[in-house]
Amino acid sequence: MSNNLLDLNSKLFEQMDKLSKENISEEELEKEISRSETMIKLATVIISNGELALKAAKFKDDMLDATAKLPKMLEG
Repeated sequence: MSNNLLDLNSKLFEQMDKLSKENISEEELEKEISRSETMIKLATVIISNGELALKAAKFKDDMLDATAKLPKMLEG
């Protein structure tokens, strides 16, 4: 699995396709629903991390002092 938001988006749409199958058994549907719920939780955390990284980059760009450093945990 890749580590970018485009791939995450593709995986989420693939899961949506699995959920929308017309001939899926009830057992298989329950399995896919459970998998979807887990994917949603993970995707939410991944997206939040991406938002934090973007905010840190914007913050660094907006600082008046070009030599100022971000907190170590936010540096990439």
